[in-house]
Amino acid sequence: MSDPIPEAVTGLDGVAALEAVIGIPTFRRPAGLDRVLRSLEPSARAHALRFVIADNGCDPAVRDVVAGFARRWPFTSLTYLAVRTRGISHNRNALIGDFLGRNDGAAWLAMIDDDMTAPAQWLTLMLRAGRDYHADCVGGPCAIAVERP
Repeated sequence: MSDPIPEAVTGLDGVAALEAVIGIPTFRRPAGLDRVLRSLEPSARAHALRFVIADNGCDPAVRDVVAGFARRWPFTSLTYLAVRTRGISHNRNALIGDFLGRNDGAAWLAMIDDDMTAPAQWLTLMLRAGRDYHADCVGGPCAIAVERP
């Protein structure tokens, strides 16, 4: 198994510097958000990350999912953003705005939707491709998990 890429940089306090921010746009799918966050746990444990969830439905159930993961994942940071203007573009723009508005050292913003799941090596491979190819943007195949009523 290869090392997480890029290699973590430690500051004077010995804490790994932030490698990436994972942005998840969501709209009235707390079960989908729960599923995608569970799929991202290997990435959350392997990398220094911050998670940002942009909720376009301002749904208390979504906020509860985020709060639950914040309690279960003391090794990472989770932020909830209520995005009151409808539309996926507003959610994505809120995630980008949050990423650009913080000076926390993260070089990468990775986005994954609430109707997807991430394979265990998803983020490691994305970060590696970005570094190896000096890319501004990296993408890859995705599988959508369709919810049935």
